[in-house]
Amino acid sequence: MLDHIKVMTVFCVPVAVLSVVFGDLLVGMEVYPCYVGYVINTVLVVGLWGLLGRSPGRRSLLDVVLGRGDALSSRNSSEEEDEAGEKTALLS
Repeated sequence: MLDHIKVMTVFCVPVAVLSVVFGDLLVGMEVYPCYVGYVINTVLVVGLWGLLGRSPGRRSLLDVVLGRGDALSSRNSSEEEDEAGEKTALLS
């Protein structure tokens, strides 16, 4: 259960912070109407997801821009070799 909480915190905290700042706070101060807050939050969350998120076996856009990810590709290739070896052992 604690592992699940740790993993979900990474996803929930940034969305909560963006929602409070650009939704509740600025809409409550009447800087802009609530529908503008929805649009701003959606654009920010999708942008954050596109910048930091990644699919399994792929690098995130931030990793590509910063030139990181060589360790990720070598780790994934060694994991794939381990999985292939396990599958072969299971089939024999």
